[in-house]
Amino acid sequence: ARVMTEEPRGLTIQRKSIPPAVEGAVRQALEKLPADRFATAAEFAAALKDPTATTRATTTAAAPGKSNGLRNGLLIGLAAGAVMAWLATRVFSPSAQPPPAPVAFQLRESGELTPGVAQTVRPSILISPDGSTIAYLGRGGQNHIVVRELSSLSARILPGTVGATDPVFSPDGGSIAFRQGGTLQRVALNGTAPIEIATLGQSPAIYGITWLATDTIAYLIEASPFLYKVSVNGRAAPIAIPLPDSVGLLAELAPIPGTEWLLSTQLGAMNNNPEIIALSRRDASIRRLGVNGRAARLINGGRHILIGKDNGIVTIASFDASEPRIVVGQEVPVLGDMQASILDLPNVTVADNGTMAYLTGNENDRTLVEVTRDGRERVLVEEIGEYKDPRYSPDGTKVSYEVVEGTRGDIWIHDTRTGTETRLTNESENLYPLWTPDGSRLIFTSRRAGLAGLWSQRVDRSEAPVQLLPGSDDRLRFPHDITNDGEVLIYRTNTGNNGMDLGRIRLDGTGVEEEIMATPDNESTPVLSPDERWMAFTSDGSGSNEIYLTPWPDAGARVQLSAGGGTEPQWNPRGGELFYRAGEAMVAVTLTGGSGALPQPTRWDTLFSGSYFSQPRWPEYDVSSDGARFVMVKSGTKRPEIVVITNWVAQAVAQLEAAGGN
Repeated sequence: ARVMTEEPRGLTIQRKSIPPAVEGAVRQALEKLPADRFATAAEFAAALKDPTATTRATTTAAAPGKSNGLRNGLLIGLAAGAVMAWLATRVFSPSAQPPPAPVAFQLRESGELTPGVAQTVRPSILISPDGSTIAYLGRGGQNHIVVRELSSLSARILPGTVGATDPVFSPDGGSIAFRQGGTLQRVALNGTAPIEIATLGQSPAIYGITWLATDTIAYLIEASPFLYKVSVNGRAAPIAIPLPDSVGLLAELAPIPGTEWLLSTQLGAMNNNPEIIALSRRDASIRRLGVNGRAARLINGGRHILIGKDNGIVTIASFDASEPRIVVGQEVPVLGDMQASILDLPNVTVADNGTMAYLTGNENDRTLVEVTRDGRERVLVEEIGEYKDPRYSPDGTKVSYEVVEGTRGDIWIHDTRTGTETRLTNESENLYPLWTPDGSRLIFTSRRAGLAGLWSQRVDRSEAPVQLLPGSDDRLRFPHDITNDGEVLIYRTNTGNNGMDLGRIRLDGTGVEEEIMATPDNESTPVLSPDERWMAFTSDGSGSNEIYLTPWPDAGARVQLSAGGGTEPQWNPRGGELFYRAGEAMVAVTLTGGSGALPQPTRWDTLFSGSYFSQPRWPEYDVSSDGARFVMVKSGTKRPEIVVITNWVAQAVAQLEAAGGN
């Protein structure tokens, strides 16, 4: 009513420092009659910038008719209200008018449009800078990028993005860059074919990526001591800038506007006490900010910072981008209960307009089951949990597996005769347990002393764990198979320069290591045939993961066993047959020949399909000694959901201020 019946109060009454020209321009913009206001937004902008501008004298107007008066009154009210809302955020102090109330809603998708977050190294959801579009990795046989405009009732898959990882929006929100195999690609949201930006080579994983306003992409590679930069035009090779020797493993990148600095996370010994740092994109020098956390990003024009904490918690603090430094003051939790990546990076994304989106929920309702060749299931462990990495003991009386809880992972042993569960480890993250042939020990990767070291522990816990190989920042090792005599361990290495390769080490205490396979492609999941004449493995040399066979112990010629994609090979202990995963299907390949030349695949059978946990880097199932049963991890009914909150940044800042923060 006041907007329609009274003249607005002068701005200088509320803030004396406002220039007279701005006062005049604003008063003209708030005139009651449309003819008395600026004709265009450009005129309004020009008047605000012109220190000599004065308002027009507009005090009279023709009296409108009754119906026109009602219409004009409504238009005047709407227009004046819009201008005042704009001024409240641009001119007046934050306390002069509260921001619009946040609106929260969930986006639920199904099928291939369901968010696929299991085993992603980095966060898998992002929002365009203007807050209009959400993108994420969809689940399926292989990842693909799904986009959902908030103005649309449906999501869609971006063509040409099968196998995509690590998506990042362009500053204008019209394109997305992503990794696909050994290349960095970019694709427009209008659906045109992707364009290659750069070749990444064998690098096993991207640990951080950001698209800068200069149309340059900066990124970090797993186990690589470099910060990489490359132009998005695809006409130049990436530039590698050496990181300081003391910096260790870094993850995530977020620009600090108007500076040379990027926010990053120093992970330390596998996520223990991660630290937020500033990293120079010019020379890769670092500045420590003195705050523990991960995946930090700036909001509210760089005046505040979001910091990821343990267990899916995100906090807010004040930030000074000119230093850069986190302003001393209270750090207030503002988010929780969200999905996190393998590196425990929170799956949250924030747009410049204050809209926020994150992935919530978890998949801790998995079940450990046995599945017959025709798909019949039997539950092994009644209690649900976040299970992975199951393996039969050599005599089949026990099953080892990992239980994930946040950033921890412990190895347990299930006795198939008594149904009892025994915990083997209780420190850090322990994963990928392998039984020694005599069944007395498990060999596994552990983060308890450095990064991805190889350890051995007696199943009866009569001795302390033994470290076989220490972990390091630039060479990560993961066990895959042990020879029948128990003397040689076959493992996968992840390095920044060579990607995923295969090696072996003698278990006699000498620590002698040898390369098995080091090519321009990524090789993983090596597993020996029962007679140890052949080794099956996964390679992405064709552009997608496929299963291959090569001689053992001297790898050479190879034959392809899968077609159209395959991961997680495992042999039938009786020989002559190999299994692999193709999406949700369990495929059996019959092999013939092999007296001198490589065995050849002669038959492919899909045994069963189902929603069972899988990942391409390590077979998430095992085969019984008679080849008739599989121990697997059955996925539960829980699925990640996308939560969107508009005007969230203003709400988060208000929470900080209410708690006494700056």
